[in-house]
Amino acid sequence: NLNNVEEHVKNYRPHVLILSGPPSSRPALIDFTHLLVKNLSLLICGHVVKHNLNQKARNQLSQQAYQWLAKHKRKGFYSLIEDDKHDRAVRSIMQLSGLGKLKPNMVMMGYKNDWLTSSRQSVKEYVNIIHEALNMHLAVSILRVPGGLDYSNVLQEDGHLTMKEILELTKPSKSSPRIRLESTMSQDGEFVSSDEESAPPSSPLPPAVEAEQAEDFQKKRNRKKSVSAMFAAKDGAQIPRNILASVTQFKRKQKKGMIDVWWLYDDGGLTILIPYILSTRTQFADCKLRIFTLTSRADQLGQAQRNMAALLAKFRIDYADVIVISDVTTKAKEATKQEFENVIATFKDDEVDDGSAIRSSELVVLREKTNRHLRLRELLLEHSKDSTFVVMTLPIPRRGTVSAPLYMAWLEMIT
Repeated sequence: NLNNVEEHVKNYRPHVLILSGPPSSRPALIDFTHLLVKNLSLLICGHVVKHNLNQKARNQLSQQAYQWLAKHKRKGFYSLIEDDKHDRAVRSIMQLSGLGKLKPNMVMMGYKNDWLTSSRQSVKEYVNIIHEALNMHLAVSILRVPGGLDYSNVLQEDGHLTMKEILELTKPSKSSPRIRLESTMSQDGEFVSSDEESAPPSSPLPPAVEAEQAEDFQKKRNRKKSVSAMFAAKDGAQIPRNILASVTQFKRKQKKGMIDVWWLYDDGGLTILIPYILSTRTQFADCKLRIFTLTSRADQLGQAQRNMAALLAKFRIDYADVIVISDVTTKAKEATKQEFENVIATFKDDEVDDGSAIRSSELVVLREKTNRHLRLRELLLEHSKDSTFVVMTLPIPRRGTVSAPLYMAWLEMIT
């Protein structure tokens, strides 16, 4: 009985809500999250649609999502919500997803690669999602990979309708016959429909049953189907190799190297837990953990290193090395500062005070924090440039203090 199980560090499992949209649009994001849950924890794919849908369109989206999950052998649920404001919709999904104690404790989302060219409102909504998750005491994880995660403009599942075609389902069809609801009373007092078309259709199978049937059918059809055959371009052609490599990057075994963990703040240990889980998976079996931590005093480097090593040994986490950094407060180089100025140039506006622009007063107040992130960028390029995977503690955006574009600029610099 989950209601009687108290939360404890020894029984903690990441139950993840993925902000994936349709599962077929961000396969790598779902594959990466699958490495964390591995069919042992809750996985929910959240999809926000900024249009009003009828039940036929909702059923079509749900059916396509579960078919995709079954085809790619990913066990999870699909949650669809309609709202014209993305952050408000995600807040609703976070509040309503799950059942009892079986509910998400972590939100996984992709990095907004196009934030520099997007509208200020969309950038603000993206950061608001992080605010909402943290306010609900949910962990937040942002995945960034070269080339991005969204391939909805390239991929097209066989037999699946596009979003444009699904929206057509919401329009009333002029050619469809009207169903007559006339009925007559029979001699025995029962109502009999005067038209067979008025008979209600059979109840559709629950999505979970449909998913199981689709999975069984797929297994029988071809158990040795190649990965490349599971993806197709919108025109039915074969996907280019570079795109296929990006889409399937977390299905393959990663190159031998390091998983660098930059544990910058005391976040409860999730920054260590995620890379540790990854290191136990086949895809990252050839990668070793390398831990980076910070100290404010150069004369305590040895003590800080011993403390971290003792902590890792206590939790039986194997690692290759522990490196303590003491010069994170050093002023960043002028080239790094100029790069940062180029990033925020289009968002500077002292006339706007709604959090969607960067004011001069904000830059002055947060000068030290900004320098810290610029210095972290330099350290990352120095130590982790050639690493296989990098995990870093996410900076906490304080609502009302850090504007959305400034926070995104910090993330841009350190990732």
